[in-house]
Amino acid sequence: MKDLFYHIQEPKSKYASWLFPNLDVDHILFPGYIRAITHAALLNKADILQLIFYSVTRDSLCKDDWDRLVELLLSAEPVPYPKRAAIEAFSQFTSIDVHRNGVLFFEDFMKITAHYPFLIQPFVRLTTSIRKHHLGESFWRAKRAEIERAYAIANNDIKG
Repeated sequence: MKDLFYHIQEPKSKYASWLFPNLDVDHILFPGYIRAITHAALLNKADILQLIFYSVTRDSLCKDDWDRLVELLLSAEPVPYPKRAAIEAFSQFTSIDVHRNGVLFFEDFMKITAHYPFLIQPFVRLTTSIRKHHLGESFWRAKRAEIERAYAIANNDIKG
């Protein structure tokens, strides 16, 4: 995996493991590598948001979880993003759960990342680098469009 990060010119980060959760990084074989790269390269923004959120929680983030997530996502960033503003955004976008605790549900997380897009920028940059250094971004855009067309045709056949 060190070679992968060297090849894509990105620092290895803790959140990178979310892209490759089922790989034995010490003994990765070529087919597993190809599956992992393909999965990462085909992610769109909605997929990335879901992957980030559900890699940390099953249903909601408490304040401590949110603080750790912000710290993790921005830990290797060379640009000093306004981390404190992002951490404080928790109270602005909080929902109340059944136990009357302030939490962030996925919908709240999406709102925060819309207001503070720099939070997911490191992860987006990682997937962009994977695409760029493995066949190029235009290849993956075309491949994603091809897959979406195939799904649309299949769904129309099922409905029709």
